[in-house]
Amino acid sequence: MSYNPVFRTTSGMIKHLGKIEAARQIVENLDMPLSLERELRQEASIKMTHYSTKIEGNRLALKQTKEMLAGKDVIACEIDKYYCKIINATEETFALFRHCLSQLRIVL
Repeated sequence: MSYNPVFRTTSGMIKHLGKIEAARQIVENLDMPLSLERELRQEASIKMTHYSTKIEGNRLALKQTKEMLAGKDVIACEIDKYYCKIINATEETFALFRHCLSQLRIVL
């Protein structure tokens, strides 16, 4: 049984994909200071952690998530403490993933 999604591509979609690809190429070719790259990656990781748990019911604010990932204590309702544990586990997983990617770059 194969999966056959029902959708069609439009010229507008293809146009937008082209713009995204062009923007990606520009970003990839930027000569960015390492400190800025680290900061952007960290911010993206924080937001990804926050919003990926938010869609599952996390009521913590982005600022609370950021503080918690920085190792600070965060005041939260009892139900939100569950998400605190998930966020900490997610950050550990992302750290492991980033480490694996860095090792992969060395091999390549």
